Amino acid sequence: MDWQQFIVRPSIHYSTKMNLNPGLGYTYVLNFPYLENSKPINVPEHNVWQELVWVLGKKKFQFSQRLRIEERFIGMPTEIADNEFVITDYNFSQRLRYKFGVSIQMKKHEKLFLKTFDEVFFDFGNNSSPAGISQNRVYVGMSWKFIDKCRLAFGVLDQLIIRNPGNLYENNITTEVSLICKIGHKKE
Repeated sequence: MDWQQFIVRPSIHYSTKMNLNPGLGYTYVLNFPYLENSKPINVPEHNVWQELVWVLGKKKFQFSQRLRIEERFIGMPTEIADNEFVITDYNFSQRLRYKFGVSIQMKKHEKLFLKTFDEVFFDFGNNSSPAGISQNRVYVGMSWKFIDKCRLAFGVLDQLIIRNPGNLYENNITTEVSLICKIGHKKE
């Protein structure tokens, strides 16, 4: 098994009574060389983002929508010797992400949820080429709320990536494992 990415994504969200929840965060991504034509270097990415999440429904059955804007700083590998690379600079780009999801609580197991979502990525701005749709992700999985504020999620992600200049397509079927913990005063 070849790793593609390692991601850490801390964030702060504010829950409103209207189920409209603004948030902001930071993401650190380490991209590993997993394709045959990849440069032999781990490429870091730092991004800051702002988002608005809208949740509709009750605990047993929920729809959610998320709109996220990302400001991305992507490491640029430079060859310093024959097939030896270092990160010398970062390229700035922007991305808009729209996600629509559904969560269904299992009847006999109240701490288990079936989760599914579809998320579309739109690149834009001066350093985003090609501008337009760059990814689509479809996810199906389970989420287990093992303590009051933490849950463990496991699922399968089908990811379609459109590579620059837009004529190279990559399709990845990925196993995703996530640990999500909420810190705060609002009771779920």
